[in-house]
Amino acid sequence: MNNISKPGEVKPKTIIEGDGLWKGSIRNATIAINAIAAKYGEEEAQKYDPKGNCFTFKTWRSKGYTVKRGEHAICRIPNKVTKVTLVNGKRKEEEIFKHTSLFYYLQVTKLEDKQQIITA
Repeated sequence: MNNISKPGEVKPKTIIEGDGLWKGSIRNATIAINAIAAKYGEEEAQKYDPKGNCFTFKTWRSKGYTVKRGEHAICRIPNKVTKVTLVNGKRKEEEIFKHTSLFYYLQVTKLEDKQQIITA
């Protein structure tokens, strides 16, 4: 990856340790930062922390938050995975793309009732 930013593109800052599931991909961080900058501005994009304030729907729920009504994912990160199946007794591997939808902390609200967290 080159160090030259395109106009309007924000580069990832040094990542602070937290409790998210982010695995360290600069490409994914760059996608998320640019999506946050497009929606909320570059100043807000500088606050991006993949282990602290930008998670999947499921992770936000496990932390006691829910996505606000009407909000859509800030970005969808493409992930290449290998699907393994058996066809006529032979192993067949196929590379497919799945997407991970991320929500930024400004898109969620704290759940008040513990029962909401358990039943969701």
